[in-house]
Amino acid sequence: MPLVTQFKSVFPSGQYVLKDGTAAVFMNHIHRTTNPKHIEELKEAIKDGHPQISGGEEIDTELESPIAGLKAKIRSEFLAELAAKGQLATNPNNDMGGTQDINSAFGALTSEGNNTAPTSVTVAGNTAKTVPMAKVAGGK
Repeated sequence: MPLVTQFKSVFPSGQYVLKDGTAAVFMNHIHRTTNPKHIEELKEAIKDGHPQISGGEEIDTELESPIAGLKAKIRSEFLAELAAKGQLATNPNNDMGGTQDINSAFGALTSEGNNTAPTSVTVAGNTAKTVPMAKVAGGK
């Protein structure tokens, strides 16, 4: 859950120039940041009584809207259910096999002309039938 620090401005939009030369841009009265130096400087400005800036609360952006909060709740419940059943992807019993080298799976393609790659594929449909590779690739 991404935590950001949110600051508010009395003006709908504006900029506060920080000591390092960058600007804290406020859009729709809000500026959000995760940069610790910017957070410290803006909190210091608030503490010193800056008339246009307030806030400095950490908020969870996933829980900001009701829909995002509901999604996060459902996601955590679902993952907890999978973990209880031992069905998470980290379960070694769920191994679906490794990758297979394409040359060993389909035959080696060489420039010497001894191409052992398949020349036809099986197309699924009502009845399986073999179609030449040229047709699959858009040829005649």
